[in-house]
Amino acid sequence: MLARPEPAVRASRPVDADFGYRAVGAFAGWELRDPPSRRMGRVKRVFVDGAGRAAHVEVSLGPFGTRTVLLPVGGVAVDREGRVLTLGESRRRPGG
Repeated sequence: MLARPEPAVRASRPVDADFGYRAVGAFAGWELRDPPSRRMGRVKRVFVDGAGRAAHVEVSLGPFGTRTVLLPVGGVAVDREGRVLTLGESRRRPGG
């Protein structure tokens, strides 16, 4: 019987350490846009630091939301009426 090759990338494991961030699900499902207001994806979670400032945004990308990325943010503008988060001017679009 042939042994299966070892995978090149192992699955990630949950981390038990406290890095000083907490996840906020209040913005889940909101649209995320870049500074020129182009749609980037849907927000899954926002991670805030100890002072309550947004530090990272977890975003579902693609037409079916099958790809998830964690983006560092320098600031986020909130449009509660339109349910839209817009990244601050210092962020670049992924892959752009």
